[in-house]
Amino acid sequence: MTLENLSYNTDFLKRFTMMLTEDQQAKLFAKRIIVFGVGGVGGALVNMLVRSGIHHIGIVDFDVIDITNINRQLIATESTVGMKKTEASEKRLFEINPRIKLNKYDLFYLPETADKINLSEYDYIVDAIDNVTAKLELIVRAKEQNIKIISSMGTGNKIHPEM
Repeated sequence: MTLENLSYNTDFLKRFTMMLTEDQQAKLFAKRIIVFGVGGVGGALVNMLVRSGIHHIGIVDFDVIDITNINRQLIATESTVGMKKTEASEKRLFEINPRIKLNKYDLFYLPETADKINLSEYDYIVDAIDNVTAKLELIVRAKEQNIKIISSMGTGNKIHPEM
């Protein structure tokens, strides 16, 4: 896949793609990535993935935006308080690129809900969740299916994240 045969306007990518060969662009734009947790880390990441030309994205989150999220989450604003994080993320991502292919999962990922997501559809999994049980389940399933996983070790609700 190259800039010429993408199904959307690529003008916003021109400065970014000047750094990549056509082969590198093709490899990058063909990737399918799912992000678990679209709060602080995951929310910033999905924004940058779309801004980098990735257009097959999955997002997973069960949470609702709270007023206390505004200081650290891109999707959190006065107008999004009370919205599901996946809904606010979807709105923002489609404002960046209205032609992305987005799979949205409004669920709390745990062993008992894990089968609701077909991980084999993705090349990469990003774990930006705070729940250790969910992290472990996701890592086990990624390894079983030979899917690359990147884990962010959350600092949510931590006063001393260095600990």
